[in-house]
Amino acid sequence: VITLGSSVPLLVDNDGDGENSSSDPNDSNGCAWSSNHTPTTANTSAAWKALDCDTDGLSNGQELIAGTNPLNPDSDNDGLTDGEEVTGVNHPSTI
Repeated sequence: VITLGSSVPLLVDNDGDGENSSSDPNDSNGCAWSSNHTPTTANTSAAWKALDCDTDGLSNGQELIAGTNPLNPDSDNDGLTDGEEVTGVNHPSTI
């Protein structure tokens, strides 16, 4: 937390996951957060959008566009990853 000329702290989020750096257990990994932080798709930082938190082959940003869950590799629980469904390419985990 940085205070700039007042008593109002400036909250810092170094990895773009929406969690304040002072409580983030791994502030260089946008896919890691503390147990008291609930990640949401409201994260809009370019760094977070470029990550693939659920390792399904789609970036978080691509998942937001596709309407899938960037924290669940198989948003509709049909046995195919979101990446497979969006790109049409088989993921090694389901071959």
